[in-house]
Amino acid sequence: MCKVAEAGHGATSYEEQIEYPLSSHTPDTNLSKIVYDFASQHLPTAIMNHSLRVFLYASHLSTASQLPSASPTRRPESSERLKDLLFISAMFHDMGTCSLFNGPSRFEICGADAAVSFLQAHAPEIPATEVRDVWAAIACHTSPGIGEEICLLSKFIRLAVMLDFDLSGLRVELGVLALAANLDGRLPRLDIESVLRDAVIKQILEKKEGEERRKKAPENSWPGSLLKGELEKQEGYEQREK
Repeated sequence: MCKVAEAGHGATSYEEQIEYPLSSHTPDTNLSKIVYDFASQHLPTAIMNHSLRVFLYASHLSTASQLPSASPTRRPESSERLKDLLFISAMFHDMGTCSLFNGPSRFEICGADAAVSFLQAHAPEIPATEVRDVWAAIACHTSPGIGEEICLLSKFIRLAVMLDFDLSGLRVELGVLALAANLDGRLPRLDIESVLRDAVIKQILEKKEGEERRKKAPENSWPGSLLKGELEKQEGYEQREK
């Protein structure tokens, strides 16, 4: 675990829905407002915008009847609770990239642990099973084939991340091209791909070579692939590998 500070599903296409007003990025609940305030204090604008887009994609998916592959079926006890859990999962899914939560584990785990600590402090009434789903959604959001199947919350967040980065042609498959254009227009991307990559790499390179770095960027993980790509740029890398 990373050491952290205290801290109706009827099918409609996006085109058939009411356009998201700018003021509705945050669910109208006390918990989500607290989450928003906390995230806005600790995330750079590019990652904040990305996290909000992920929430809005996930929120859209939560109302859709057709999703790739069989969906896990356990849902939170109310639609309001689902929105809260989606929101904290989205807003904390990259929280591990900020210095406050830069622990020894990969950034996904640090963000997941931070979300659990936050919920325990601010929403102790949420059942442990739902808190665990939040942890899984954040911890596995970069894990293809795993994040989609652990639980419904994890599936929504994993697919939402894929949609925001337009991976595997998913925007076309799920019919969200209009939603994507809308969100990119109102929540500018601000070169999120480079910002997020640089934040993850910076944390990894700050760790000592050896076990500390391997824990921060395990081989075959997304952080591990970023590290490998960074090291391959360095002169003499191939010789060191041999």
